Amino acid sequence: MALDLRSSATSSQIGELSKSISRLTLILIDQRVVPGSDGETRSWLPNTLEWMDANYERVFSADPTLNRLPPLPAEGYVEMVHYDQHDGREMPPIEVFLLDESVEHHRIPMLMSRLHEGLREAPFQVDDLIVFPLTVSDHAHGDGRCVGVGVAPASRSEGIEGEQAGVPGERAQWKERLEKAAEDAGRGRRMRVGTPHAAHSIAWARPARRWRSTTPARFFPDVRIAEFELRRLIRERFGAEVEWFIARPDAMERWESTWAAHGLVDGLGQWWVEFETDIEIDGPVVLGAARELGFGVFAPRHADRLSIRRNGPRA
Repeated sequence: MALDLRSSATSSQIGELSKSISRLTLILIDQRVVPGSDGETRSWLPNTLEWMDANYERVFSADPTLNRLPPLPAEGYVEMVHYDQHDGREMPPIEVFLLDESVEHHRIPMLMSRLHEGLREAPFQVDDLIVFPLTVSDHAHGDGRCVGVGVAPASRSEGIEGEQAGVPGERAQWKERLEKAAEDAGRGRRMRVGTPHAAHSIAWARPARRWRSTTPARFFPDVRIAEFELRRLIRERFGAEVEWFIARPDAMERWESTWAAHGLVDGLGQWWVEFETDIEIDGPVVLGAARELGFGVFAPRHADRLSIRRNGPRA
């Protein structure tokens, strides 16, 4: 039977219970701080509980004078702490260039085509670079929209070791060409980009064993040959073996969409792929044909998510 707090406890008792829960939460979080995806999280200060209690009073107090007061801002009551999540390893040099307003997922090939046209006229060379779309994918609120592009030395995606050159040109030059390409391609439903997880280079570069496509990959239309080709690419470029692989030709998730051929006559199919390797590999991972149009981009998956083998759930 449900407990009716209005009849079994006074408002002051409920308030004390709420504060006790807040203090218990503080104790639990203090035991195991979990950093955000970018390595930053809010940290507790000695006066953090005072801030929580003051805001509680402004919401639940019976005093109308207190009720009318706005909530106290967090500044001065919490601090940002950075956690190094990279285990001392050097992270791949990925430059991120964000759009002001996003581009719908199915318009990405046109965006990338227009961007490359603009880059060919730039006063710097881009032949040794890989440029790939950054999409809001693979989570509950993902809708596949493109929020910008990542730029990295092509040797990184090809699995070549050695010194990596920086991205040429001024950031303003890249930004100008990216925005013009988005306007030429058409953005579709306009949304302010903000700072999604996809806007951080670590979302595409962090070492991982499990990877999932965020844009369709172009491989041979027979899944057996597609799997053989992907295994070969991973082995040659990253020195890793694929332990399991799953691919489907149809877009099923909210952030996925089937792309038009855009003049491609290679006869290849579009695949949504997920795979896991025997060792961690560094991103960016961009595989298959027509990569210059944004096909074949992969993002690392979180380790606590369920792997799915071809023959059923992973043990």
